[in-house]
Amino acid sequence: MNKKSIIIGLLTAAAAGAVAGILFAPRKGSKTRKKLIRKGREKAAGLKSELSDMVDDLTEKFSGVANEMTEKFKRSTTRETEGT
Repeated sequence: MNKKSIIIGLLTAAAAGAVAGILFAPRKGSKTRKKLIRKGREKAAGLKSELSDMVDDLTEKFSGVANEMTEKFKRSTTRETEGT
């Protein structure tokens, strides 16, 4: 078996399990849907927060590298003008 078929099999099994869980749940369908929507929104908010933190970290790192490169460029051009 290749990796692609294993992944497809796992995703199919997970989807089937989720559907079976919803169908055999002890709650009414409307309550289950509300709970799923609420949990989905909570997860989405958590992912949004994590993504925002990652973007902030990357922006900070990029800014630091950009500033460092600018300083190196300024020093190298200063040395070239002093040497001539």
